[in-house]
Amino acid sequence: MLRFVQSGEVIDQEEAERIADEHAIPSLLAHALLQRGLCEREEIEAFLNPGPQYLYDPFLMPGMQTAVAAIQEALLQKAHMCVYGDYDADGICATAMLTRYLKSRGAAVTTHVPDRHSEGYGMQMEAIDRLYETGVTLIITVDNGIAAADEIAYCYERGIKVIVTDHHQCPDALPACEAVLNPHMHMPGAGAYPFADLCGAGVVLKLIQALEEGAPQGHTLEGPALQDSQYMALAAVATIADIVPLRGENRVIAVLGMRLMEEQPGLCALLTVVGAMGEITSDVIAFRVAPRLNAAGRMGDAGRALLLLLTDDAQQATALALELNEENAMRQTEEQTILDDAQNRLKHENTAQLRAIMLYSPHWNKGIIGIVASRLCKQYHRPVLLFTQEGDMLTGSCRSIEGVHLYDCLRAHESYFIKFGGHAQAAGVSMRVEAFAAFNAAFQAYLRVHTLQTLYLPLARFEREVALSAITIKEIELLGKLAPFGAGNPQPVYFSRAVTLADIERMGKGRAHLRAIAQAGQKQFEVVGFGYGHYAMDLARGDRFHILYTPAINEWQGLRHIQLQLQAIKHEDIFNGEELLCKRQMKFYNAIFHNVLYNVTQAAKRTIIEIDAFVTETLRTCIHGTLMLCMTPDGAARLRRLLLAAGLHESVQVYFEKLPQSAQSYNTVLLAPLLQGLQTDGFDRVVIYDAAQTLPLWPNAGCETITAFTPDVYAMLSPLKRTREEMGALYRRFRTALREEPFSRSELVKKTMPDEERLATLALAVFVELGFFAWNGEKDKLCINENAAMRPLSESRLYLAVNGEKGV
Repeated sequence: MLRFVQSGEVIDQEEAERIADEHAIPSLLAHALLQRGLCEREEIEAFLNPGPQYLYDPFLMPGMQTAVAAIQEALLQKAHMCVYGDYDADGICATAMLTRYLKSRGAAVTTHVPDRHSEGYGMQMEAIDRLYETGVTLIITVDNGIAAADEIAYCYERGIKVIVTDHHQCPDALPACEAVLNPHMHMPGAGAYPFADLCGAGVVLKLIQALEEGAPQGHTLEGPALQDSQYMALAAVATIADIVPLRGENRVIAVLGMRLMEEQPGLCALLTVVGAMGEITSDVIAFRVAPRLNAAGRMGDAGRALLLLLTDDAQQATALALELNEENAMRQTEEQTILDDAQNRLKHENTAQLRAIMLYSPHWNKGIIGIVASRLCKQYHRPVLLFTQEGDMLTGSCRSIEGVHLYDCLRAHESYFIKFGGHAQAAGVSMRVEAFAAFNAAFQAYLRVHTLQTLYLPLARFEREVALSAITIKEIELLGKLAPFGAGNPQPVYFSRAVTLADIERMGKGRAHLRAIAQAGQKQFEVVGFGYGHYAMDLARGDRFHILYTPAINEWQGLRHIQLQLQAIKHEDIFNGEELLCKRQMKFYNAIFHNVLYNVTQAAKRTIIEIDAFVTETLRTCIHGTLMLCMTPDGAARLRRLLLAAGLHESVQVYFEKLPQSAQSYNTVLLAPLLQGLQTDGFDRVVIYDAAQTLPLWPNAGCETITAFTPDVYAMLSPLKRTREEMGALYRRFRTALREEPFSRSELVKKTMPDEERLATLALAVFVELGFFAWNGEKDKLCINENAAMRPLSESRLYLAVNGEKGV
């Protein structure tokens, strides 16, 4: 039951018109600016035209003066320094930036990037010992260190001074060291830095800016100014890759840095390898550059990514970029293997009943499980905790959904862990294998008590509802002024309702993607859904859909057209009005014909007299596990009125005929169900809302079946009774038409009996049942079976059922 939810507050139309007029921009862009909380001229100007004038004074960051003084002293003393980094894209970029700068100042500097697999995140005692043995006397951490109080204390025992630069949340007690730089930090008398959302490389950029301002006269950066340097390019990659909000100073860093990426040797090589030279966007950085920088540490030694960003040799940079590209391909393969393994294991779980998905395996790469956890979290709309096992230890990566603060939930269970840390949406955990089962049970129970069950219903957010006809190429071009897009500034997603889709097809490698044509009046739009290929068969059963999409301009062979990039889709709300049920009455008849033909067993274990009270109480109690079948239009209309009156109409997912492959066992209404092959896995109970006792049902699949006996469903078929002679006349009419050419069932009905659709459909079903006509299901074509033997109508189960002989 996918919910479409509008983000933010409803925008005042008059205010939007004021913004549009004042800035000479279209309404769609004005709404987007207001949606982002921008309404004053100065802040809109800064957002639409970010420049170096909007960078803050680095000395506003508490501790900066002290850090600069300590580093200047170390430079004068020619101290042996180490930049202690991290293995992700942010840490790699930050390490490269500070190392390049210190070397430009003549420093003796080495680097240490932890091995993700053998060391893990942050400072480690063994690494400190090795640095001590090489003569290091000053460690500057980047993208880590704020929580390493014990390790930093050990450094001082070894005579090594430490400066911490980090952007993670500050603990109650800061580590005792030369200086701490963290935009979240508040210092008595010094206040706080005006922008708290810098990434690790962003903090390093401010440090370099401050060091340059305090550098001896005559020193210059590797370029005419900070904003024109490769430091800005590397900081931009890290800012986008680390998913920090692309607002304020981060937006300035991203915009300025993206203009310079082709000038940084390592990034230039990587952009060339991925085919993105000349078309750098935040998506290129997030989905093509950053994954390859991360792949080095995920698959092996992160030092290769660091070397790529440190080298000025074009040939070496190309070789390293190609190596990382191959590593990323291996990472993608391994990621898919882990994902397939996890999904296969989840097939045996009632995932809708779980509050969190928790799995472990000794075969999973610890550097990749975080990506898989994110994908599963999006798919199942549950917190996901995946662990890899090494001996008796589990190392986990965890991801969460909106409204479930992962760090707080884990903190309530810290007695199970050896180590854990993170924030609201992501965390890391280590624990012993023997604690897993107890932790899983306790965590599931905790979430049931402390979180609302409605949080686990899938949702998709949009900015504004618009009519498709209102979207133009000019509007889309001007929306591009909002770029770069990312966290805190997502690409606008719009909602259009009751869209007619045509020409639905699968495309791409493995037919993984979806393509269709959306129609709005006289206008048509191409719709592309990346990763939505498996929806194609489900969508083909409906006619109108509600869609969420981002509008884009697609250019092919010199022609430009609008492309709607699908973000979410669902069938038009079938409970939106009883007229929709009336329009689809034929589906109910088709279902009854189908069920009579293909189902022979009775499977009712229990009868509920007060079915309405049972249904409403069940749906209020739990969001999952109940499948309700409506066999008739009257039953569907009655259930619709019941759910509307009880305020439960948005708490069920509604389908016609079959459950789509993508459906989970949330509470579900299936209208005009085709019972043959109906899968009830994951459902605790099936409610036959309006069946007759004599209607055959499918063999029971093990779940509880609850039946409400209402007036006989066969009464619907009574008006369709026909004598043998009348059926013979219908056969001859169809045969005459089919002599011309094969037709689909609907085409044949329209050609021969357009005003008697029910009777025609019934008669055709009887004649196919008896073998007089052959039907090609794949092509949906009927033709005459010239070799058919004569058979009496009494051999047709469907004919007998319609004529009142129910004992079939």
